[in-house]
Amino acid sequence: MFDNSAAFLLTVLTREPEQQELVLCEARHPANSTLPAEILADIFLYCLPTEVRPRLDEAPLLLCHVCSFWRQTALGTPRLWQTLFINTSRHPHIPSRILSNLLRFWSEGVAPHPLSLSFKAKNSSAFVRDALKGLTPFTRQLGNLSLSVTSLAALVPIIDLTSDCFPSLIDITLETTHEKYLQFTPRRSVFDVAPSLRNVCIRGASVLENISFPWGQLTSLVLERHLRPCVWRSVFSQCVNLESGSFVVDCIWDTRISDDTIANRNYMPHGKLEMLKFRLESDITVSLFEGFSFPALCTFCLSASIDFVIELLDTDFNLIRQLHLCHNLRCLVLANILIEAEDVLSLLASIPKLEKLGLDVEDIDYATLFDELHTAIGEGSALSCLTSFVINASTRIDEALSSLTLVITSLCGRNKERRPLEELSLFVWITETLQTYRAAAFLSDVRKDLETWTYDKDVCPNGFVLTTDIVAVDFDIVSAIHWL
Repeated sequence: MFDNSAAFLLTVLTREPEQQELVLCEARHPANSTLPAEILADIFLYCLPTEVRPRLDEAPLLLCHVCSFWRQTALGTPRLWQTLFINTSRHPHIPSRILSNLLRFWSEGVAPHPLSLSFKAKNSSAFVRDALKGLTPFTRQLGNLSLSVTSLAALVPIIDLTSDCFPSLIDITLETTHEKYLQFTPRRSVFDVAPSLRNVCIRGASVLENISFPWGQLTSLVLERHLRPCVWRSVFSQCVNLESGSFVVDCIWDTRISDDTIANRNYMPHGKLEMLKFRLESDITVSLFEGFSFPALCTFCLSASIDFVIELLDTDFNLIRQLHLCHNLRCLVLANILIEAEDVLSLLASIPKLEKLGLDVEDIDYATLFDELHTAIGEGSALSCLTSFVINASTRIDEALSSLTLVITSLCGRNKERRPLEELSLFVWITETLQTYRAAAFLSDVRKDLETWTYDKDVCPNGFVLTTDIVAVDFDIVSAIHWL
């Protein structure tokens, strides 16, 4: 009877949402009360949706409305209440008092386990402040916290807490969707003494200006906001234990700080940093990186807005020299970059373990680049480990069809000492409709020339996966790279 009861309940509870009426009906079967609460609780855990939302027709709240035994079991199972996603736009008419009570109810249910909370609201700051008051007595239980609001003023109930209120917090995301600058006095230090905090993500205005963080203990940092280069350098220099960083800088260079001053600063090496993604939204000089070193870097992505092309000149810029020293680098993306062909070749030849490469370079001689690259590959001095190659180019690339074909075929493993290419993605951007035919003809020729090397489960099971497409001039190659 026990085994049959367990199978019955598991079958019923995992049915499709439209069969919820059947769930409630079958749940009245006497078998549901013959299971020990511990077994029933384990079955309940399999009923949780991917995003746990406060819905009466989904677990865990649904389980509390079947019978008193199920309600008692559900409320006594803290793991059912460990995650909560709230988006007020889906419930526009719910009063802030109800949301506050919901947060309090959920936080009480999860104790003593940590709570992972995602709260997204486009309501007024006063509404959000009232709602978050239900959470403040339970912040010591928060393990992961994501708050997306219109203004930092909405988060006053959280940021006005004392600095010992987040002992379990590991991951925090703060997003403000309206660019309204605020100034709090004094600066809030609520997260300064969060001993477990490792991952911080900040999007929007006013957060960095008003809240301090324990930069030195972070292992992951994402800053996507209006960020002056000098502010980024100040923050980044303190993140000595960082393993992954992603940054967007979109303000002009601070004229109060000279390049000479920066060049003379020597910072502690970021010896644990393995991934660095950087996007520039303004015309910023690349002396931004002066004084820093990344000896353990494995993935590096430097991209620019379509309106601002980054010029990499080896004569006055140390990033190329810096990358030459990154012997562990395996993934490299340079997007919307202006760089000479010889500098690209020199850089690729200096990275012996490079496995994945994405290139979107401006005004380059594709024929010269591919010819020299083909020679270097044949000599074994470049790309001996490359398995993924992503290219975004203008229609001028059709002038280098034969050179590109030679490069790709040389990457396909004719030399047994190198790894064969596994995937090639080729995008051609156009500025006007008349160029569509030219781009389509080129991509057709590429597919024809590489047909014998392209994956086919019957003809060429060991070939590489080929992706080609015609894109707009503002196409972002970074968004198309799955391994970033």
